[in-house]
Amino acid sequence: MQQRDKMLKLEETFDLQKDVVFDILRKEASVCRVKEYSEAVDTRILNIESDGSILYSWKGSTGTTRIGKYNSNNKQNKLLYTFDKQVCVSSCSLNKEETLLAVSLTQNT
Repeated sequence: MQQRDKMLKLEETFDLQKDVVFDILRKEASVCRVKEYSEAVDTRILNIESDGSILYSWKGSTGTTRIGKYNSNNKQNKLLYTFDKQVCVSSCSLNKEETLLAVSLTQNT
């Protein structure tokens, strides 16, 4: 067996910009009632769930922090929660039924 046959072949299955940020920009444009939202979006990956879903947060255009879920099976995004102000989310997890979202926040001192 050649050395080459022992190497792993890795495939990209998720691209934050393509799979999440473009969708966020579209939603923020709708919230702001503009054709195109052009401000930078601070998006952070928070957790990868056991089913492969990716939980992420971003600072919304209205001064809020939002948590979303990217479903890697159907390649769709879903808004899970919106805080009424900007907060620093350090991690989160979602139960299988999507009825409980556990969130850890970092407090600014």
